[in-house]
Amino acid sequence: MPWATAAGASGWFYDIEAMMCRFVQQHRALFARRQSCANVGLVYSLPTLAWRHFPVFGLNPDKYYRPFVSWAQLLEESHIPYEVNCWWHPLLGDENASMERLSRYKVLILPGVDCFSDDQRDAVRNFQANGGRVINLSFPELYNEDAIPRDPDQTLTVPGKNLFEIKPELLEYYISDSADHSSEGAEKRKRAVRKLQSIITAALAGDAMLKTDAHSDIWSNVWLDSTGKVISLHMVNGNIDEGNDQFRIVERSRWSVRLPEGFAVSEALVISPD
Repeated sequence: MPWATAAGASGWFYDIEAMMCRFVQQHRALFARRQSCANVGLVYSLPTLAWRHFPVFGLNPDKYYRPFVSWAQLLEESHIPYEVNCWWHPLLGDENASMERLSRYKVLILPGVDCFSDDQRDAVRNFQANGGRVINLSFPELYNEDAIPRDPDQTLTVPGKNLFEIKPELLEYYISDSADHSSEGAEKRKRAVRKLQSIITAALAGDAMLKTDAHSDIWSNVWLDSTGKVISLHMVNGNIDEGNDQFRIVERSRWSVRLPEGFAVSEALVISPD
C-alpha cells in the first residue's frame, strides 16, 4: 500500500504516506537519535520464544507471542508509554543495555516469560528490591535459557507487595482477535480490560506519565531528543473507518504529561502534519 499510486481506494493512503514522509524529514530531530522517557518496560524474551520455533516438532511460538502482543496493545490503548526491553540468550547477544534500562522503569511487565538465565532472574529481583513493581503472567513450568527445566522454587520474581500476578485466562479474554464475537464474549473482554487496567494503575502507583480523555485508538509515547532538552509527546490516530476507507478525525482531546525528574517547561509547541 505505501507505494500504490493507482487512483481509487488506495490513493488516499499513498497521499498520507507521502505527507508523513515529508513531515518526518522536516522534523527529523523528533524521530531520530532519541530515547524513550517511558517508565514502563515490556519484556520481549528471546529465550522464551526461540525454543518454540520448531514447527516440525509441533512447536509453535504463538502461545507465548500473543501475550506479548496483547500487553503491548493494552498499554497503547490505555495511553501508557512503554519501552520494549529485549532479553537475549547469552550466546546470541549482549543485553547489558537492556539490563541498564531497568533502573529507569517504575513497572516491568513479564508476559509469560518462562525461559530465563540466572542473570536475568537476578536483574528482576534486584529491580524489585529497589522498589520496582513487576506484573507477571506466569506459566506453571519454568526453564533456564537453554529450555532445561528448573526446580519449582527457582522463580523469576519474588512474592510481595511489588509483585502483581496475572492469570493467563484473564489475558485470553482481552485478546482482541478472539473467535468469540458473542455478546457474552464482548462482556468478558470489557471486564478483562477493566481488570487489567486496574492492575496497571495499581502497579504504577501514581507514576503514570500521561493522562488523557482521548479515544483508545489514539496511541502515544514520550521521547527525549538528542540534546536532552526537548521532550516530545507523539500521538498517532489509528481510528480508521474501513467501510468508508478514511480516518475518523479526533478533536478536542485533553492531555497532561508528567515530566521526568529535573525537567521544567519553558515553551510548548504543537506540530502536526495537517
